[in-house]
Amino acid sequence: MTELPTVHSGARAEVPPIVLLVAHAPIERSTRVLEGPASPADDTGRRLCPACGCSLEWVERGTIGGISFDYFRWCLEGCGLYCFDRSRSKWVKLA
Repeated sequence: MTELPTVHSGARAEVPPIVLLVAHAPIERSTRVLEGPASPADDTGRRLCPACGCSLEWVERGTIGGISFDYFRWCLEGCGLYCFDRSRSKWVKLA
């Protein structure tokens, strides 16, 4: 039977800085994912339904084909489902 090497309690290995950087990257990304993207209120103010003017609840920000959109829940007045094209500052009715 082969004997396993013993580790001395006080022994420390020198860890290169790049290893620490790579090891922490997944943790930092996970934190960003859990915190979520900034809401439109953080940089553009609240959004109002383009049909009736009532406040819309923001859901998420997404990018399709290089164009960034803010997505909102259905208008409570029944006007429809909208997203906001951030690059053109224009509403898009989804349904």
